[in-house]
Formats: sequence, C-alpha cells, structure tokens
Amino acid sequence: MSTIAAGITSGTALVNTGDTTGALQLQVNGTTASVTLAANGSVGVGSTPAYGTSGQVLTSAGTGSAPTWTTLSLANDSITVNTGNGMGSTADKIRRFTTTVASSGTAITYADSAANGATFTINTAGLYAVVYTDYNSGAVTNYGVSLNSSQLTTAIGSITVATRMSWIYTPSANTPATAVAIIYCAVNDVIRPHTSGTPNSTDALVYLKISRIA
Repeated sequence: MSTIAAGITSGTALVNTGDTTGALQLQVNGTTASVTLAANGSVGVGSTPAYGTSGQVLTSAGTGSAPTWTTLSLANDSITVNTGNGMGSTADKIRRFTTTVASSGTAITYADSAANGATFTINTAGLYAVVYTDYNSGAVTNYGVSLNSSQLTTAIGSITVATRMSWIYTPSANTPATAVAIIYCAVNDVIRPHTSGTPNSTDALVYLKISRIA
C-alpha cells in the first residue's frame, strides 16, 4: 500500500510513478479514497467501475448527479390497413379501408367511420412514418396525408398547407402511386388519408401503414 500525500486541493492529482499495480490511498482535503492500479493500466477509485450491459447507453441524470446506464426502448407501434372502401359520407375527401392487416402497440388508435372516414389518433408523442398508396381505375387522381385538418370536404390540394403532410398525383389511370410523410406528432394529433375525392379502387393495392419510428 502506498499513500499519496494529504493536503491536495480540489482539481489537483498526484501520481506515484513507482507503483504499476496494487492499491494506493488518495487523500484530498482530509478525505481518503482507495485507488486500484490494474496491470493493464486502468484505474479504479473506491470500487470496480460499472460498465452496464450490452446495448445500454450512458444517460445523464442532470447537473451534480452521476450518469446511469439505460437500456434503449425501440418503438414497435404500427397499424397497416388496406382495401379501398370509398370515402366518408360527411367527410367526403377522407378515404376508408376495409381490412386491418396488422396492428401492434398502443401509440396509435385507428378508427373507420362511415361518416368521417379513416382516422389515426396519436396516443404517444413521437416521430411517425406514414405510407399511403391509392389510385383511380379510370383517371388520374391525387391524395396524401393531412394532420389535424378541419377541411374534410376540401380536396387535399386546396387544404391549408400547414396541415398537408404529403400530396401526390398518380401518373395515369390504373397506376398506383405512393405518398410518404415523416411527421412529428403530439398526443391527440389526428392523421388522415386525405384525397381529392376521386380515388375509387377497392382492391388490396390501396394501402396505408403508419409506424412510430422514434
């Protein structure tokens, strides 16, 4: 055991270069702490340092607090619907779907209303990806995704720009196209498949998937 001299002021360190392994004592303003020198040159003060486990990250606990190891929680919330089913009777620019293909997690609530069309209500704030594919069997059409729009009888190309998250034209009749939006959503935000009122396909190529990605 070697002892490094007492009386060291805060922020000052003395190193005894004569010891390469073993235990030392470090005294700072009357407080003594043990210092262990390992053969590989690493230094531990008081006890063996905690390294966390595989996949964890070091997270700050704020000023004056020691950081902690945290396991990352990856988002696993998504809903996939398909098969076109016309529009809402009242909200006549909002698409409807027949089938829920898959649903996981609790971050999104999907509802399909004969009057109001499809809605995806956000329960957990975060970043969401929305992929929407549609088409018209006889003509070019357009559609996309709106966020918190109140203009549910207005074609997507004419709604308030701030509420229009994506917007796409099909290149020709019978040709599906995909509108994609990456959106930060707060709790109770509502995402809708918003159209010009003319997409008319009733097959499974009509498809919408929304996933929380962060």
